[in-house]
Parts: sequence; structure tokens; C-alpha cells
Amino acid sequence: MSSPKYEKLEDDEEPGDQSSITSLAEQDKKEFEPLKGHTWTQPATSYGSTLPAPPERSTPEMGSYQDPALEPPRVIVSQPVQFVEQPEYLCYSLLAMLFCCFPLGIVALIFSIQTQGANRNRNREDAQRYSNRARTFATLAVGFGLASLVIFIIATVVHHNQTQNSPPPNSP
Repeated sequence: MSSPKYEKLEDDEEPGDQSSITSLAEQDKKEFEPLKGHTWTQPATSYGSTLPAPPERSTPEMGSYQDPALEPPRVIVSQPVQFVEQPEYLCYSLLAMLFCCFPLGIVALIFSIQTQGANRNRNREDAQRYSNRARTFATLAVGFGLASLVIFIIATVVHHNQTQNSPPPNSP
């Protein structure tokens, strides 16, 4: 609140003159008139009286700035993510186990079965992890089996060449 304003009385006016009191009251009234654009002001209240409710807020036009505390709450709508089953590599694991490397194929088969269970439970993270491990171990089994096959073929060829080039054993 502002402090009261005092005017110097002219010599012909007395301190209790009614005209000076009404002019001061009109000045105070003008001072407390609402500003342009504002539709609600808080009236002076006495003890025990209630305040009137403030007017409804209007929604701002697009592009206008408004304090974030005064913005209406935003609603975010999200759709659930559709579950995508991870590949199991069951056939790949079985073939790697039977024809390439049995121990690594067993490990790949176990991970492919765990992938099936995680897919059934719709656990995407576990299914992806087990699927990657099943593929890795099946690929390692195939790689180890192929490397073993190549080494076996090379050893057989070398052994065959050595036996052909050596002289026949002496007969007694």
C-alpha cells in the first residue's frame, strides 16, 4: 500500500472542510482504480468477509509466451511397444551340435531354449541376450568344426603323400 498523501491547505480552508476531504477521497479512488486490461482487483475486506473468486483464465493464442507455472497440464499419449520375438537359432544350434562341435553346440542349444522361454514370457531384453549368445556359440561351433575338418584334410593329405613317397618296406 502507498503512504497517504498530504496536501498543503490553502489559507482560506479550514482543516475540517468537507470539500478537501471529498477531493482527497476522489484522488484515492482514482489511484486504486484497476489498470486497463485487468478485470479483477482485490477489494478491501473487513474481518470475517470472504474474497470473491478470481475470473477464469483464458487460453493463450498460439505462439504467445506464458509462464510455465500457469500453463495447463500437457497430456502425453503413448502406445505400447509391440513385442517382436527374437530368433531362437534352434535348428542352427542342433546342426552345429551334431555335425561340428558337440560341446559348443550343446551351449548354443541351451541358449536357444532359453530364448524360447524369454519369448514366451515377452521378456525382450533376456530374449535378445540369449538369442545373441545362441548365435555366437553356434557360429563358434561351426567355425571350430570347419577348422577341425580343414586340419584333418591337410593332415590326411600330408600323411598320404609321405606314405607314397617313402620306399616300400624290405621283405625278408
